[in-house]
Amino acid sequence: MSIKPNFVILYPDSLAKKAISCYGCPSAFTPNIDRLALGGAMFENCTSQNPACMPSRASLLTGKYVSAHGVYDNGVADYPQGHVTFQQILKRNGYHTAYYGKTHSINNQEWDDVFDLYPDYNRYLSSRRIDVKYPEKFPLEDLNAGFSRIPAEDFSEVILGNLAVSYIRRKKGGKDPFLLFMSFEAPHSPWSLPEEYRRFYRPEMVSLPKIPPEDRRNKPQYRLKYHGKRSMMVKTDDKLRHAIAIYNALVSVVDEQIGRIVSALDETRLRKNTVIILLSDHGDHLGNHRTMGKCLSLEENLINVPFIVNSPGLFKPHRSKELVESIDVFPTLMDLAGIPSPSGIQGTSILPFARNSRNASGKEFCFSEEYYDPFPGHLSVRNREFKLIVNSEGFEELYNIIEDPYEWFNLASNAEYRSTLCQLKDALVQFSFKHVDKSQKSESNWVTEFMKPGFNRY
Repeated sequence: MSIKPNFVILYPDSLAKKAISCYGCPSAFTPNIDRLALGGAMFENCTSQNPACMPSRASLLTGKYVSAHGVYDNGVADYPQGHVTFQQILKRNGYHTAYYGKTHSINNQEWDDVFDLYPDYNRYLSSRRIDVKYPEKFPLEDLNAGFSRIPAEDFSEVILGNLAVSYIRRKKGGKDPFLLFMSFEAPHSPWSLPEEYRRFYRPEMVSLPKIPPEDRRNKPQYRLKYHGKRSMMVKTDDKLRHAIAIYNALVSVVDEQIGRIVSALDETRLRKNTVIILLSDHGDHLGNHRTMGKCLSLEENLINVPFIVNSPGLFKPHRSKELVESIDVFPTLMDLAGIPSPSGIQGTSILPFARNSRNASGKEFCFSEEYYDPFPGHLSVRNREFKLIVNSEGFEELYNIIEDPYEWFNLASNAEYRSTLCQLKDALVQFSFKHVDKSQKSESNWVTEFMKPGFNRY
């Protein structure tokens, strides 16, 4: 590209890899995501730095691990001082920046154009006289999956699609490059699907994992109790299939909006000079351990996220098994825009792998962290075959994630894998020395306004 490229980042919340057709899900209907994958670079081993929304987003935007930027949980509403985001760098270099959707942060004023679901979408619903209340917390045993009375035309994801299409059309013929960040809330819970999208609801297509007894052996007790409580919401197979089918349908709704966005880029002839990146902050259990949701775990269902990079003529269509991480997006954007990355960035540009370069050398390990008070924290490290999870109480879990992708069989106490365990533990020690900055711990600053009982939400 002779001029600076435009960037469109598609960032659905809680989008699991196994809910996308091109990643091998037979019950998924995601034709537009599939087309992006077939025409671009599709990464199979992308690790998110945290299985919760805000810490993961902070890592994406800053290019740093959680323990370096200090946003440890969803209660932190602002970034610590001294951490620059890729949006700030692009804006300083002439980019117009727009963010539509779930910001999960009160620190969104630096974007040129913002539509925040909280409170902008709630104001929209009020203007349409659509009154939907949001309790402060859903009980763990409540399913919260079903059909919504919100009309399809007023559904949040459709509104976000409308905003994106309008933005792209306004940029036709413009001189300045742009960054458009689309933060879809679906398929995050509560799983609420407008009736008009019932055509995407196909519970008969859902296959449930056959969970062995070993799934409840040699695991931390607090996690077993948590999963047990969460599984109360799907006591029968039919209820679990229903929840997954609603989730999959929401993914299809997002996929439909992605199709509209790509079509708008084609119609305005902006596609040729636009890099589209699709990934997610984290995944979902989707029936593993007979539950839905996330947290208290660093299993692959939650942190191995989809990652697709597409730009006509720039990336050769291929599937990559290279180990990459969410923090790699920042330096990749800088690389594509011809801007030097600032010091302190912990990610690495994936541009050589996106271009399918044979001479590129990749990562040996990927890391993820979770800190979910009052429970013990977790650190994980994976290579191409194995993953080690260690909690702050010293409990160890070792999994062969190729042969055991659901991580049911803990191999940590198996003498046959002692050398693998030691190698991964050494990698975690090196990670702690190199990347962990304990001074960056941010105090929780709960975003109470949109969490109050009765606050409008769909």
